[in-house]
Amino acid sequence: EGDTEDSTFDAYVTPGISSFYNETRSNRKKQKPNFTGYFGKFINMSPKKIRIMWQPDTPGREPTYIADIGPFRSAGTATYPSHKFIVVDPQMKNPTMQTSKKVFRVTGATSLFKYDPYGSLEEAKKQLSSTEFELYELQHRSLQFSEMYKKV
Repeated sequence: EGDTEDSTFDAYVTPGISSFYNETRSNRKKQKPNFTGYFGKFINMSPKKIRIMWQPDTPGREPTYIADIGPFRSAGTATYPSHKFIVVDPQMKNPTMQTSKKVFRVTGATSLFKYDPYGSLEEAKKQLSSTEFELYELQHRSLQFSEMYKKV
């Protein structure tokens, strides 16, 4: 007869839907989500707070507030291809695409965006304090890692 070895392994067993709602019994059934979009992430590579706003395609509609992003921080929102977002100063009244600092357009391949007023490590080092540059460089390295990770 063959040798058998007892072993133990960890396995995830999906709990019933009711357990997610702290219910002992329910008629809830597992459903496939309708949302077909994805997450958009915005990174502020500047030492000043910025505001991200969604720019509707409908003529005459004003941009909608999404988030204020502090210096060297990030924020995100649900989105899908064709969405446009603008970067503005938080104090700006009646922002538009024409008065924005930057316009981001979500495509099928791009949902990570950075607002970088310097464009390079060299330029950032010239204009930022040493503390600000450390934060800038940290975000820069994180973005480089992201690019390398996609290739693996």
